[in-house]
Amino acid sequence: PWSFELHEEGFREAERFGTLRAMRWLEAELVVDDLYTGRWDESLARANEFIDVVASGQPHYMEAAVRDTRALIRLARGDLAGALADSEYVIALSGEAKDPQVVHPALAFHSRTLLEAGRVADAGRFADELLALLGLGKTGFISYWGISFAVVLAALGRADELEPAVAGRTETRWQTAALAYAAGGFEASADLLDEMGAVVDAAYA
Repeated sequence: PWSFELHEEGFREAERFGTLRAMRWLEAELVVDDLYTGRWDESLARANEFIDVVASGQPHYMEAAVRDTRALIRLARGDLAGALADSEYVIALSGEAKDPQVVHPALAFHSRTLLEAGRVADAGRFADELLALLGLGKTGFISYWGISFAVVLAALGRADELEPAVAGRTETRWQTAALAYAAGGFEASADLLDEMGAVVDAAYA
């Protein structure tokens, strides 16, 4: 969980120096961190505040990550309509961004949300889009969206498509955990995720 600690330390330092730009970025990082460490009430409160500021006319690059996070919490808490609204919004944002750091998680999380909504064909279509992007080159790496993508591919009976899609990329522990999940190694995946501090994904695995 080193990145979690660094984000918290960085936010405190940004507050101390009054560096608004750094504070805003790190607020968004904390929204994501709180999701994966199980502090959902805190994550949701930060996310709502962040999105309200954006809506007031202060756009921010990290809006996509924040809305992705809120979508996942809404999904887990049974608010399917809210989850779809957020994930669809991020898909629209990602079309403008063309940035793998935005596009890849947007596609993975939207596909998972659609899957949970019972829209299996649509989930497969967005999974296809992400697989196609991964196949274009070596841009981007498998990060916190990897487990959701593995969950979707496994549910679609296509888990064997993950490994060739990520071959040759910079290895991350997220990638290792996702590949283990896709291969049916749920316990190994859970152990690694737990070691990383991603307790929510570990519990799911």
